[in-house]
Amino acid sequence: MERLLGVDDLNYRFETMMYFYLSWTDPRACPAIVESTAAVANGTKECALPCTSVGNDITCCDSVWLPSLDMVNVYSLPEDRLNPYGIGAFPLEANGTGCGVFWYSAVQATYFSPMSFAAFPFDLQHLEIQLAADLLVAAAIRRFVPSATSTRFIVRGDGDTVSGWDPLSVQIVPLKEPADEFFACVFAF
Repeated sequence: MERLLGVDDLNYRFETMMYFYLSWTDPRACPAIVESTAAVANGTKECALPCTSVGNDITCCDSVWLPSLDMVNVYSLPEDRLNPYGIGAFPLEANGTGCGVFWYSAVQATYFSPMSFAAFPFDLQHLEIQLAADLLVAAAIRRFVPSATSTRFIVRGDGDTVSGWDPLSVQIVPLKEPADEFFACVFAF
């Protein structure tokens, strides 16, 4: 979580800026980036998916397989939002047979989430962002592995992110077994 932008407890909604980072192995990705980038450089094709949305990177990731995640409980996406992203691949073995792939994306959105105020003013809220693998690609995903989380990834500074709402923790929790194709980012406030 980069930043909690607002909480609308009357309508059970919250808005946040998140960075999602996914990684996997795909032996086709390294050669695909090399081939696509070379084709763009020699003028035989135009790149539809640059490997990054920022800077002047000239690498092309047109042929790299990317998973599709559905945001299950999203309420709205701002029309003027920027979604910076980056895609990369790196050899895993010296002989070049394995390839690690990563993809990150920043997403600003408003989500709806159940809240309980039974213990007000001493309540603790668990706000959720629920994500699911697209049904067409879910078979290719063996499982999600929860990893590092944080409450401020890039922007630093003291003070509340939103008055009265201090993030205490962030967890990534699988919601379905055994494939774990549904998971939630759970924030405790």
